[in-house]
Amino acid sequence: CVHRNWAGRFIGVDSAIFGNADGSYVASSSLGAGYDPRTRAWYKEAAAQPGKLIVSKPFKSVKGDPVISLSRAIVQNGAVRGVLCVGISLAPIADLLKEVKVGETGYMIVLGPDTEYIYHPVNTFDMKFKELDGGAYKDFIAKLVTGKPEQLEFEYQGGERYYSAVPVGETGWTLLVTLPIAEANAAVTHMSWALLVVCCVALALLVGIVYI
Repeated sequence: CVHRNWAGRFIGVDSAIFGNADGSYVASSSLGAGYDPRTRAWYKEAAAQPGKLIVSKPFKSVKGDPVISLSRAIVQNGAVRGVLCVGISLAPIADLLKEVKVGETGYMIVLGPDTEYIYHPVNTFDMKFKELDGGAYKDFIAKLVTGKPEQLEFEYQGGERYYSAVPVGETGWTLLVTLPIAEANAAVTHMSWALLVVCCVALALLVGIVYI
């Protein structure tokens, strides 16, 4: 193996490893004797689906920070030569979304494929939208995370709210914007601009996590 301490030079990159098909690897930190990348889930899943970006669920890094991993197989002459896996901190995503103003009290949310929180101003990444309040919102959220743009009005925790959702590329994530119905109606002529902002942020997220 080769250990090179270069991952931290790139903003948002927590760690990186390239696992070769022969079991050798190059990594941003030492992984210990006997480490074989081919036995790891990130390698197996990416190698089985060449050409597809594999996005993991959020997990805690060795530093205790929430991260995700992005994995993709490297193919040459029709054969998988190895898999590149990069650990991405979720902190830059949170920093980006915190700066986006939605009406007076609205905010943005990013959900993973199983409605786990990638970003929420209050809820943490180990929580799932569909499990909140004993699963009271399971059917509602299923109508938003469909893989295509959606708009709904719904009563959430005692208040009527407007929701708009757009998928984030091939990540399996969904970006939501939500605000009280009263605010949405008061600014109805500006909602098309709000949707444009959502789409732009989704694009920024996609570019950020895929090409970081």
